[in-house]
Amino acid sequence: MYNVPRTPQAPVSPPPSAAPPSYGPPPRRYPGLRFVASTCVVSAWITLVLSVIGGIMMMAGGGLSAAAHAPSLMPSTGGEGGAGGAAPNPGAEMARLVLGGLQFAGGVMTLVTGVGGFLLLLAVGLIIYVILDMEESTRVAAQAMSAIARRMGMSP
Repeated sequence: MYNVPRTPQAPVSPPPSAAPPSYGPPPRRYPGLRFVASTCVVSAWITLVLSVIGGIMMMAGGGLSAAAHAPSLMPSTGGEGGAGGAAPNPGAEMARLVLGGLQFAGGVMTLVTGVGGFLLLLAVGLIIYVILDMEESTRVAAQAMSAIARRMGMSP
């Protein structure tokens, strides 16, 4: 039935009102949403870079501060007092050591929250891109099916 020779027929020309099909890339729609998505992705990378730099600087500063003040807490073996020098305040030295540790912990938290913010912003931007791509591919598929239906004479 399918391989039966047919008599040649005159080619069917498309109606003059039908525009030729477009085979190029479809036009981009929703430029505002594309801007939001790209802004989210760029912001994600900026957040990651700045949080890594800030976190490393805070951890290094806190570690150096704690290391610099830790020897002053050790008891000295030499003569105490002496030439009218005031004895070191152990409470102030301990506070400096604790603050250095808190600065180190703040650096770790900066890294953790920076990575979390990076992942969140990147995910939002990429989800918006996926939704836009789904809309575009659905529209292209609908146009292709309409063109096929027109060629088969199924729709006006």
